[in-house]
Amino acid sequence: SVDLSRVVQFSDEHPDQLQFRRSDDAGKEDIFVFGGDAFDQGPGDVRIAKALVNFKKKYPDRVILLVGNRDVNKIRLTAELGEDALDIPQPVPTYPRAPPHVEYRDFVQKVASQRGTTVDDENTRTNRLHWILEHTMSAKAAFESRRKELSILHKVPEAGISDEDVTQHFLDSVWQEDGIYLQYLQHGQVAALIGNTLFVHGGVPPLSVGWVPGENLRYTTPLDDLDCTNGRHLPTGHTAQEWIDAWNACYHNSLREHQEKP
Repeated sequence: SVDLSRVVQFSDEHPDQLQFRRSDDAGKEDIFVFGGDAFDQGPGDVRIAKALVNFKKKYPDRVILLVGNRDVNKIRLTAELGEDALDIPQPVPTYPRAPPHVEYRDFVQKVASQRGTTVDDENTRTNRLHWILEHTMSAKAAFESRRKELSILHKVPEAGISDEDVTQHFLDSVWQEDGIYLQYLQHGQVAALIGNTLFVHGGVPPLSVGWVPGENLRYTTPLDDLDCTNGRHLPTGHTAQEWIDAWNACYHNSLREHQEKP
């Protein structure tokens, strides 16, 4: 909760905007780090993400937005929502504590059986999005949360927000230049070093220190021993800041490449 923060608060004048609590000279040294996973946290994720991005724009050197898996995985939507095949490979491999895989065809067949329709009838963008969220992103509630969020933003009843409206908003959020997913990702970073403290979303495997992944590295099932062969190692004697800078550069280069070839 923002109310619990000793560093930031919502503005009294503009309740949808964040600001630093201290405005004196000492407060000018305050830094705010958001740890990532801005999305899939229930109704309000679009509004809080917009507040975070605007806060970053206002204080680019004092606000740090880390990217988490629930932020970065949304770039998959531009490609996966454009597919129409029923038999497709799982977009991500199994990860620790993940629920059992459900094939897309099986998911659509279940929906068709419940509705008394055919598999072809139910092979829609909306059902594909439901499957992606529920069975590949562990975000089953995200679809209805977004409907509620849109009803608040547009000041209309939830019944006035169609399934297609929700689906299109997910896609526009990463496809459009002003989309909130894309905006957050563009202003985010993988890691930050403040003093002697490293900030990341998740953790840092010991073998990864000094390693920068190749930009063509595919997501793989995490192993006990990290495979650092795909990528490069910084020269001996590199600093922690040089390593962090290389990681962030790799991330932003990959993001730009995705924008060019979604």
